[in-house]
Amino acid sequence: MTQEERYNRLHDGLAAKAKLVAERRASVKAGSLSDQLEKLVDSQGIVNVLGSLARMCYDKAEHIEANWQDKALAGAWNRTASAITKAEGMAERHLG
Repeated sequence: MTQEERYNRLHDGLAAKAKLVAERRASVKAGSLSDQLEKLVDSQGIVNVLGSLARMCYDKAEHIEANWQDKALAGAWNRTASAITKAEGMAERHLG
């Protein structure tokens, strides 16, 4: 492969990555999940939002274990709930 071919290949790869970044940025519009979450945190508080997410994860784990007998998946939801509960406690300590 010649130096010019390597340059063109590199250029094409960078152009493709730049296009992907531009498309991702364009897809983040008003009403996106991030915007919705920010509004929820602003109205309910981060501690309440995290607490609700943790409860949802614990409930999901319980449902999965009871109805699907999938202990591995239920365990993953429980671990996720525990991590969110930890974050909730940290937010409570730091933000009140």
